[in-house]
Amino acid sequence: MYYYGKSDVGKKRANNQDSYTVKQYKCGAVLGVVCDGMGGAHGGETASATALKAFTDAVGNMMKGISGGGRKPTDRRIAEALLDAVGKANTAVYTKAAENEGLEGMGTTLVSSLVFEDRIFTVNIGDSRMYLIDNDKIVQVTHDHSYVQYLVDIGKMTEDEAASSRNKNIITRAIGTEEETEPDIYLTEIKRGSGSDSIHILLCTDGLTNHVDKKAILKIINSEPMGDVGAERKIVDSLIDAANKNGGSDNITAVLISV
Repeated sequence: MYYYGKSDVGKKRANNQDSYTVKQYKCGAVLGVVCDGMGGAHGGETASATALKAFTDAVGNMMKGISGGGRKPTDRRIAEALLDAVGKANTAVYTKAAENEGLEGMGTTLVSSLVFEDRIFTVNIGDSRMYLIDNDKIVQVTHDHSYVQYLVDIGKMTEDEAASSRNKNIITRAIGTEEETEPDIYLTEIKRGSGSDSIHILLCTDGLTNHVDKKAILKIINSEPMGDVGAERKIVDSLIDAANKNGGSDNITAVLISV
């Protein structure tokens, strides 16, 4: 597996409230995580960094057992561990906000994929996304927890209307804004399509997707021959450059994992 991640402040913001990590464990599994903070300059930055650390620490504890020669976990065990990690991230952010008046109301999105053997386990809360790219197909695996997505779901708004709505940044679920939170979890089996050299997992904030649509993302990803040294870095750089060229109105973060 190959991977690369990058975060950029964009062209309009004074500071970067996104956080991310991508890492490989001794057992070969790869974890990618992206968070997009909210709640003022300091609050958003604190929320995303706090959630990222709490989540990755919790996942890391599970992976230590696997890397140390422990019994291979079932799909259910991995899913439960990821949901528990989200709960720990939520508690960490919520507690920190309660203890500091200046951080009141802060929160963050979180999207994460754990690639373990031929499985991809993905959790999300908020409107940061995971896309799966296989050859000439791109699929948004996660479902946005946002006001406009809710309107689309109930037939009150089209997807095109949602993309241009002034309310598209209103999210309906987040890490840290309530004592408990409800993430979604997805299990994807890796099945390679005809002629596919690699399957790509893209984790990203809305700073990317607000300015670069799915077709453009697919074109950029397919512009680099997989297997070339630095291909993932070039793709992520190109995605962020495209978002900035199209406005760069928010922080932009992207993590690409190729399997």
